[in-house]
Amino acid sequence: MCYDVYGDRITDESIEISYTGKNTGTASTNAGRLKRASSIFAVISLIITALLAIALVAVAVLGIAAALNGDIMHWLLNEWGEMAGADQYPVSWSTETDVYLNLFAAGMILITMIFIFLYAYKLFSNISTSHTPFDMENAKILKKISYVMLILAIPVSIINAILMAVFASGSSGMTEMNNLIFVLVAILFYFLALIFEYGASLQKESDETL
Repeated sequence: MCYDVYGDRITDESIEISYTGKNTGTASTNAGRLKRASSIFAVISLIITALLAIALVAVAVLGIAAALNGDIMHWLLNEWGEMAGADQYPVSWSTETDVYLNLFAAGMILITMIFIFLYAYKLFSNISTSHTPFDMENAKILKKISYVMLILAIPVSIINAILMAVFASGSSGMTEMNNLIFVLVAILFYFLALIFEYGASLQKESDETL
């Protein structure tokens, strides 16, 4: 039988409380903060997704309107020319194709961002309801985000470059720097997914041990 400095008897229960009580309380507090933050980010992701969807509809409507109404196309060309620093943007097949290519690029970017924020919403929702963020499902979501970004950066940029070479001489909005950024961010998300997979495997081993 053992006693502490105050003369009280030390039991197995008191040892467990002494060594684990504080840590458990801290972990519980941090988990609560993570869940609350994840819930907030889930709502924000959903709102951003809705705004992106509205922007995508606006781009589609603008493209259709420009194709059906020459005045709208002329207005787009003039606005585009002013943004480019030119006094007047000449109306021709080449410049009209530039408009369509830029609308196409904007549409693809918006679609990609919608998928990314939908996956982000699912990720934050999972974290807000699960007992640990290190879950295989969350790792899969992060991988899907990286795949979506690669889909934007590689195939779309190749298609865009072919269309530009055949039909237009202007820029389509998908610059090489943008492509590089998307590829690097995609690699970052994939690496983060591997970290989550490793954490999930450690969590599973810990749960099985307990």
